[in-house]
Amino acid sequence: MTMRQNLTRKRKTHFATITVWAALMAAASMLPSFPILGGGGNFSISYTLAPLAGVMFGPIPGGLAALIGDFIGTLIAPHTANVGIFTCLTGASNAFAAGYLSRGNWKPAFGLIVLSIGSWLLYPAAREAWIYSVTVWCVGLVMELVGGTLGVYLFEKKRFLWKAIGLFLILYPCYIVAQGINCIFVMMLMDLPADLLKVLAFSVPAERLVFSFAAVIIGIPLLMGLPKIGVFVGPAYDNLEEETELDRQMRLEYEENRRKRDAMQKECAEKVFCQEEVRS
Repeated sequence: MTMRQNLTRKRKTHFATITVWAALMAAASMLPSFPILGGGGNFSISYTLAPLAGVMFGPIPGGLAALIGDFIGTLIAPHTANVGIFTCLTGASNAFAAGYLSRGNWKPAFGLIVLSIGSWLLYPAAREAWIYSVTVWCVGLVMELVGGTLGVYLFEKKRFLWKAIGLFLILYPCYIVAQGINCIFVMMLMDLPADLLKVLAFSVPAERLVFSFAAVIIGIPLLMGLPKIGVFVGPAYDNLEEETELDRQMRLEYEENRRKRDAMQKECAEKVFCQEEVRS
């Protein structure tokens, strides 16, 4: 690392920022919720915020933020917890997958979907409703690969449109990951008939498309705007290190020397100008 690079390092995302996001998710659970198409229960608005935690803060910090936020939200608004206390694992898995996928690592999310498929096929009703496996799981696996390659490539672009498309390709398979974790507990706690699962085979992808689109609308302005005010979130800032006291002193010294150099150059330029005026 050169001296200039060492002097211009910026502070990484503070723990307080992650805590605020968890609190925001908890507070969002008190907002109006949306019914689950084809089934009972409701979706909390915090469901839209979960994968953004992983994209902004990384898989582990983002997963913890979503876990804590959804856990508190479950206590505040239990009507949005369709699998009880286990609902918080849905948001946590979503953020965990998004954290890795947005950084080009598709394997953890891919593995979680494969785990969900294995658990899903243990139930006769799930095997009978084979169309669900096609529209949800198979499409999710394909989108996992697309999001981890093309999605990441577009997400790294600076233009708003390309970045938004890239984020959408990243978020959709992460919602499928969350659906898979949720289905494990749904099938354990409820005996869903095959006919209902065949209906959900088409409503589940539609709902995830809507959530992905909503998360992009919320996420892109934050990911592009927060770094401009000193809150460095997103994969592009993962390698930024915290500025130590020594770094701060060196930076101040560097800036002071630069000001002195600029002042000397300005003074020399004025003297040269004055001499030329006298000669003329």
